[in-house]
Amino acid sequence: MKNKKILIILICIICLSAVVVVFTLFFTRSKKYRLVLEDNTTAYTLTSGNTGKVYDITDEEFNQIAQKLKEAELTKSSEKSTGWLYMISYCDSNNNYHNLIISSKKISYDNADYNVLNNSADNLYEYMESLGKKYFTIR
Repeated sequence: MKNKKILIILICIICLSAVVVVFTLFFTRSKKYRLVLEDNTTAYTLTSGNTGKVYDITDEEFNQIAQKLKEAELTKSSEKSTGWLYMISYCDSNNNYHNLIISSKKISYDNADYNVLNNSADNLYEYMESLGKKYFTIR
């Protein structure tokens, strides 16, 4: 009888431990996000975080940014960024303006901050660098 009680208690402890582990894994794991910008947009500007200079960019350049942004794996960030490399501003089909801010290993979209996972935004960073050289380099 005593052995039976010990066995039942051990089984309960193992089951409870399993529930705690599953609960912890499920609720503490960061959810991954991908940002998808609206297709029907206008009035694209690119701002340099270094100089503050603003340039209009083409539809094709904006579409390239949107495509490369889709590749980036993101998690929500509770830390606010200080400083940024580039800001892309645009107007959607409802005449609402949006800001996409590109920082080193961080992306902010309309005041929501995201961390970039595993170099997944390298293509976006490289493309933004090429736009930066095109528009902000002294000629």
